[in-house]
Amino acid sequence: MIKKRYLHLTEKILKKNPNICEYKAPSLDARQEITIVLLRFQN
Repeated sequence: MIKKRYLHLTEKILKKNPNICEYKAPSLDARQEITIVLLRFQN
């Protein structure tokens, strides 16, 4: 179960995933990958 629904975007994350910063850029895949990695570290 996911308890938190937010993510703090650090400069490191934004540099690795520039699509998150661009207007109308496809960033869903990048956001899902970040979430998957963070969930693995929490368990």
